[in-house]
Amino acid sequence: GIPLRAPVQPEPVGALQDDSLLLSIAAHPHLLSSLLLALPAADIARLLSVCPSLHADAATLLPMTMRLRGVTPGSSLRVVSRAEAALLHEDFSSGFSSRWERGPSAPPPSRAAYRLLEVTPGPSWGGGASSSAPGREAPLGSSAVSFSLPLAPGCRALHAPSSQQQGERAEVLLLAKAAAGSLHAAWRGVAQWWVQPAGDFRGAAFRASASDLVLTFHPSWDPPRPRHFLRVCGGWHMNFSGCVREFGGAVRPGRISFSFSLARKSSTRAFFNVYLSSAAERYADEAVFYAGSPDHPPSPPDVFTFLAGTRLAARDGSAGLIERTVYETENQLWLPSGHNGSCRIRQPGALKEGHGPLQDFLSQEEAVQGDGWQRLQMEFDWAAMRVHCFVNGEAMRKENAFLPGVSRLEQFAGLIGPEALPFGPEAHETVSEDEGGALHASLRGGFRRIYLFTWLEADGDPEEAPEVRIGDMWVEPGPAPRRAALPLAKAGPVAEAAGQDEGAGGE
Repeated sequence: GIPLRAPVQPEPVGALQDDSLLLSIAAHPHLLSSLLLALPAADIARLLSVCPSLHADAATLLPMTMRLRGVTPGSSLRVVSRAEAALLHEDFSSGFSSRWERGPSAPPPSRAAYRLLEVTPGPSWGGGASSSAPGREAPLGSSAVSFSLPLAPGCRALHAPSSQQQGERAEVLLLAKAAAGSLHAAWRGVAQWWVQPAGDFRGAAFRASASDLVLTFHPSWDPPRPRHFLRVCGGWHMNFSGCVREFGGAVRPGRISFSFSLARKSSTRAFFNVYLSSAAERYADEAVFYAGSPDHPPSPPDVFTFLAGTRLAARDGSAGLIERTVYETENQLWLPSGHNGSCRIRQPGALKEGHGPLQDFLSQEEAVQGDGWQRLQMEFDWAAMRVHCFVNGEAMRKENAFLPGVSRLEQFAGLIGPEALPFGPEAHETVSEDEGGALHASLRGGFRRIYLFTWLEADGDPEEAPEVRIGDMWVEPGPAPRRAALPLAKAGPVAEAAGQDEGAGGE
């Protein structure tokens, strides 16, 4: 007969170390490494806080684990967690050419549009790859953020009036500092802010006291300058030249942010564009855009582009006995609604000869050279199709949209909060119902691709074209409802606790 197989005896399983499965796994580096490869970054941050011994074991393996996960060397767990949730995070590191294509508008072979269109590594910061010895893994960057930074436009915070004893704190977006609402508030010296519910811009902005706000996100938590960036030197009179990246479908982000720098300004008329397109097909060889207005649609009809003005303009900036030229560039946001926004970046120029006791602040030659890095942040409400845009912590305002009976000074003095800019095409009175409906449906579906390019006036000198740098681009989903049923303590420990709860896992 056929011999019967002897029953297999299971191997004995040892007792859990200190009755902890995690500690038992940590005793076997190959198991812990596999766990770190599989866990989301937010859960890794929680694992690190379990106990000192587990933290030490995991921290030893993390640099290698992050490399195997394809994470940019030197990134922090906070950045990794944010990137895992992002619709797109472009850090302009290795592999840029596999993610981006050259723009569909191409000049003839005899005339190159760009002298340079390449990724350049910036200086290392925060324990980057350059800080590790050859042959060793790059250490992780720090996930620590400061909750004691001064509040600024673009911040998000949990808010509840101090008159309540306890309850829910809804998350709000800070728009601008407000003038004191009363003599009592002015006497107390408590700062007031114009705020709106995060991701819900249907109502008017309302005042909130700084003492009633607990910070949840600060724009300054992003690095002051990118680790890598794209250099765009040159331009072309046809739009959509540069480069383009597909989103892989329509996306409706809650926030878009990136850093940019005008490394060299232009003496000819030129604009660097970050164009978000909702069109089904790619555009090509569009010589001009039409910005549109609330009464007339733009062209192309889905124009949603941030334009960094690269031309240096001089104007009279004299004050009193001091006569001075001020140099400025203008940033604009063109929207399908025609309710466009703008803000200016000003630099104090040289004093006119023989006027004033001060030394020259800035020569024209110096002004042509680059500004520092600037940060753009757009916050969206897709239900109301409205957007807030901030450049360097200043909210963009509607062009020529000052309220009747309210002076420009009063609006900018904090007496009226910034309005969200409507971007839906239904704002046009001259668009037919059919045309408006089709365009509205396309826009409401979301953005399909992003273009980066410099438009140069047709008769502009290519040698005078600007150099623009862009980096650290985030396209992120809308803020999840963040409500905390907390006793309404206003001191630092609440903020610190919020940071400890989040750990390195996000904002």
